[in-house]
Parts: sequence; structure tokens; C-alpha cells
Amino acid sequence: MTVQVQTLKTGRFRDWSKTFAWGSFVVVLGAMVGSLFLERNLISKRFSVTEDAAARSDLIQYRPSAIGALRVDAKAVLPANYWVTYEVQILDQNDKVLTSGLKQAWRETGSWYEDGESGSWDESDLDAGFALKLNEKETQTLRVAIQVLESGETSGREWAGPVTFELDVHDGSIDMRYLWLGFGGTLVMAYLTGLIASGSGKKVISKVIQDSDVGDRAVMGGQNKLIEVQVFINSDENTPKNLTVELSIRNPDGVTVHEKRTTVAVRLIYDDGTVDAGKASYKDYFLLSPQGLLWVL
Repeated sequence: MTVQVQTLKTGRFRDWSKTFAWGSFVVVLGAMVGSLFLERNLISKRFSVTEDAAARSDLIQYRPSAIGALRVDAKAVLPANYWVTYEVQILDQNDKVLTSGLKQAWRETGSWYEDGESGSWDESDLDAGFALKLNEKETQTLRVAIQVLESGETSGREWAGPVTFELDVHDGSIDMRYLWLGFGGTLVMAYLTGLIASGSGKKVISKVIQDSDVGDRAVMGGQNKLIEVQVFINSDENTPKNLTVELSIRNPDGVTVHEKRTTVAVRLIYDDGTVDAGKASYKDYFLLSPQGLLWVL
């Protein structure tokens, strides 16, 4: 019986789902890293504002882009048990209001006593922020204004003192919440896809023997069924640095379908500076047609 041996490429058996899944993860990760370089700080400043007059920042140059927006973040710095209602405005160079937002900020502190135990608490809601994206293509000259509308103490008394604000303005800002969601989603998808893909196929031979010769027979092969052979080697302290794997596939008539000798490197495992064991592995693929009972030795 004549056996024809031909070398083929296994590309048509490649499972591209893992590649696409991990590719999606890499794209999201790249977007997260790239967003760090796109963002540009325009303003980082403290203001003291009273109800009589709004505080205005210096003029800034906003460059509209396809990715990212103008991000404005304001934070009121309040003493304990005070509140303030303030408005953040974005103005053009002619002091026309393009957009604005209201915020009622507060900070409360106190003490608690229960069952002989005591402690203190400090709660607050001080931050305001929003993003602006203009459809203009040219660079825009803008400024940010903060105006105090009302302020007082949580006890009900009025407070006319100046309020300190921390203002940060960034250009090219991206909402990272959606990127973090995509990061987690694509990572889980890639992991599950790899898990499912690695479990594809049917295991027909699984044998362990405390000897150098291991083999078994099973029905395998077929025109469109790729056979994967894996050999895992565990050796003792006398192992050499390289081992030779002799793989032989025979049909029921004893005819050798495939025979190959491969040298594999042994990973040495040390214990107290001396070799304690060694590990090696070998993998190969075959396409055998027609399907039948074969010996793998």
C-alpha cells in the first residue's frame, strides 16, 4: 500500500475568532493610551468669587478636533457646613454665553454617638463639570466664567464671604468611562473566545506512561479534520539538555503513514543549585485522509 505524504499549510484551519477578539481589545487599549497624549491642559487655576462679580479666566485657544472635546471642571472649596449655588459659563471672545451649567455645592460635617461609640463624618458635593464640542473647524477663542448666585450656612444664616474655586480646563478630553467599559468588555470577550476555541475538537488519545515509549490507537482523520499531536515530557535529574522525539503514525496494516524525528530543548528545573528535573514538549499537526483507525507512537 502506497502512502502519499504532502506538506500543506494549516491556515485554512486557523480560528480567526481569537484574533478578532484580541484585536478589539488591543484597539480599545490603544485608544486609552492615545487619549493620554491627546489631552492638553489649558487652565489650572484658583479663583476667589463673590456674589457681586463673576470671575473670568484668561482667553484660551480651543482647537476643535474629530476626537475629544473641551472639558471644564470646577470645584468649590467650602468650609464645614456651608453651601453655595454657582454657575459655570463658557464665553466666546465677545462674552457671548455658549453654554453654562448650575451647581449647588455643599459640605456638611458632624459627630455621631451610638451604643457608647462615637465618631465624626464629613460629606460634600462640590464638583461641577461638563464637556463642550463645537462644530467649528477653526480655532476658537474662549474664556470660562464662574459666578456665585447664592451662598450661606447650612444652619440657615447668610454668608457673603468670597468662595474659592479650583478650575481646570482641558482640550481633547475623552470620557474614559466608556473606554473602561470597552476595556473590560473586550478583555472578557477575548478570554472567553480563547477558552472556547482552545476546547474545540475531540480528544481521541490521552495516555500517560512512566516510560519513554507511549502510544495508542484511535479512529481519526478525514478530509477536513486537522489532527493535533502534543507530547509532554517529564524527565528526572539525569536529563540531558536536549531530547529526541520520534513520532510515528501507522495504519492498521502496519504501514507507516508518517515518521519524524525532532530534537526538543529541555527546560531544566533546579533545586538548591542542582538539576532536579526537566520538562519539554512537542506539537505537530497532520491532515490524514481517509478517516480510519491509526496508531500514534
